[in-house]
Amino acid sequence: MKVVKMKEDNQFAVAALSFTELKVIKDACKLFGDQGSQRAKEIAEHIERAMENISV
Repeated sequence: MKVVKMKEDNQFAVAALSFTELKVIKDACKLFGDQGSQRAKEIAEHIERAMENISV
């Protein structure tokens, strides 16, 4: 996994994730979203939609 700070303030890019790492992030965001975090819920949903188009 690689995390890079973008030129714009407070923006980062995450790259070179394994499928397992992406799934862990999605699952953690989903759980946090289930506990009330709207932003975490949105992130989990975004990752889920993206993962639907990924073939492993």
